[in-house]
Amino acid sequence: MSETSCHPDGAGDGGAPSPPGAAAAPRTDEDALFRLTFERANVGMAHVSTQGRFLRVNPCLARLLGRSEAELLALTFQDITHPDDLDVDLGYVQQLLDGDIEVYTMEKRYIRPDGSVVWTELSVSLLRDEAGAPLNFVSVINDIQKRKEAEERVRLVLDESGHRVRNLISVIGAIVSGSARVALSIGEFREGLTQRLASIAASHDLLLGKAATGGSLEKLIHRQLDIFANGSSERLIVEGEAIDLQPNAVHAFGMVLHELATNAVKYGALGERGGIVRIRWRVDREAGTLAFVWREEGGPPVRPGGRQGFGTRSLSRMLGSSLGGQVRFELRAEGVVLETELPLDRVVAA
Repeated sequence: MSETSCHPDGAGDGGAPSPPGAAAAPRTDEDALFRLTFERANVGMAHVSTQGRFLRVNPCLARLLGRSEAELLALTFQDITHPDDLDVDLGYVQQLLDGDIEVYTMEKRYIRPDGSVVWTELSVSLLRDEAGAPLNFVSVINDIQKRKEAEERVRLVLDESGHRVRNLISVIGAIVSGSARVALSIGEFREGLTQRLASIAASHDLLLGKAATGGSLEKLIHRQLDIFANGSSERLIVEGEAIDLQPNAVHAFGMVLHELATNAVKYGALGERGGIVRIRWRVDREAGTLAFVWREEGGPPVRPGGRQGFGTRSLSRMLGSSLGGQVRFELRAEGVVLETELPLDRVVAA
């Protein structure tokens, strides 16, 4: 919702109409200056009775609240105040009447006729007569809707950033523990851990600037695998419609792709003896699933039953547990095959 423009459309005194038959009081220069200032002000202004009824409103306030001046003069501020803000507002009003404070300022929501809400900054003071008795309130109302919307966006980004950091720490902890359990030497542990952290960094780079969505699946695949395929498009065949992954799915897919590629370079289709990797995915929106397949072809024969490291053992857990899907991993003679079926609402960004 955009802030309301308060430039007046035409002339007018912006005040309450005189009672029928009432004699017009002579205007002084001060009266004219007040009326002109009230009408032309680029903020909402109102005189309000001690019971809350609008006595005079300027055109800016009428536009801000989405009501005509005549409509507002038939209402009280209580009628159009958001229920969650009313008690606080009334508490300040009572302090003004009791003489405990001379002015108050608060952020407050008003309800427009269509049910929408507009955020404002309200400042109120109380006019009294010569004897000190309350006459009416003077309200100045600024439109802060854009500022509140910007604050909400910042809050959402900070919450999402904190959530990602917590997830990232958990992933790194699991990687360190898993790498340590299977490493045969300090050097092997260091090398494996360094490569896996680099994979996380590549996935995280894809998330930068993507506060709401995570990142493109195709970009993630190329970011993780192009280095293993030595930039050869002939050894890496990627097919699937353009989709953006949720942040958690970016990290999970990134780690799995790294482990598959590492094994393919050491033992399979991305090694020196040649071969290709086919990666395909298909979105079934009716079933609400994403089918993803990694298939190695043309590489050296695979010997099932060999030593499986941290990466191969963690595939099912990373995708199956973290994203709530089904994963099937096979060491076939012609190469590794990974097939997954994952729920769209846990994987693909809306």
